[in-house]
Amino acid sequence: MNKPYEFENHTPNPPHPADGDSPPWIETGTIYVPIDMHIETAPVETGIFMPSYYSFNAGSLDMILYFHGNKDPKKKHVGQPIRTIWSHASYDFRTLVQASTKNFVLVAPTLGDTGGRAQGDFASKAGAIRFIDEVRKALFKYGPHGILPDVNQLVLAAHSGGGYYLKKVLPVYEAEYGVQQVWAFDCLYDTTNPVCGPASYRICQKVNQNWPAINHNHMAGLSVDSWRSNIQGTVEQTLGSWGMKGRTLRAYWNVGSGTAIRTANLALLAKLDRLAGTKVLPDFYSGQGADARPVTPPVRTPEHDDIPKLKMPECLAGL
Repeated sequence: MNKPYEFENHTPNPPHPADGDSPPWIETGTIYVPIDMHIETAPVETGIFMPSYYSFNAGSLDMILYFHGNKDPKKKHVGQPIRTIWSHASYDFRTLVQASTKNFVLVAPTLGDTGGRAQGDFASKAGAIRFIDEVRKALFKYGPHGILPDVNQLVLAAHSGGGYYLKKVLPVYEAEYGVQQVWAFDCLYDTTNPVCGPASYRICQKVNQNWPAINHNHMAGLSVDSWRSNIQGTVEQTLGSWGMKGRTLRAYWNVGSGTAIRTANLALLAKLDRLAGTKVLPDFYSGQGADARPVTPPVRTPEHDDIPKLKMPECLAGL
């Protein structure tokens, strides 16, 4: 972006007469702002969407922060900004937010072509907080908020390679603002090979014959305690630890996806630790705590790129 802001398909209000330096502003609709997070291959553009019924509390902000997945060459998204991604039928999340009647602002930064390469300033506490501050400033300067709004409710959502960003920011945002919900759309990727569950709960060879082909560590005789130790610092352990707070965590997966084993790990943590707010759909285990046992889940899961569009409505309904 070469401009400090752009409005999409919305007639802006004129600058406030009392402040000759103020820009035009909008009450609802989409604002694009250039928040530079220093992400390799990422155009400097963040989309901020306010639904048509948006009723703002001047000092309070309820926000869904969405991290998109790896950019698909077939969709001609490589090197493109968030406005191009949002224009694709698979990722028309603004329409879903509009239809939900939930009074949340949808925010989506433009990420790199591949999530696992680097996360730019989102990888640091200062950078992650600066991003939220820049969004707040944009809503004050170009949106309807009459004062700089504070974060009231924060929902984190990610798809595919966006899971790398989710892992980085969740602990930071939880400590700084509190995170009310997390929506994980087939995004449990990490930089190391996953560790399959302990022997008595192992599912990789029982559930799907293709899963052994997914690169993972398969340790014979692994105990629950050893397994917990081996998954420290992983995305599934990060989400599981946050799930201990009892808030809503929804994780969806695709049966042929490389996220399958990590998603099963999260499901097992939810069962062993009785995480009431954590739902992995479809599930991998029956029972709770020590009674948890592997089951064969349905194989008809959505295609990887369709998961956010198909599952976001039920996530929005739970707000």
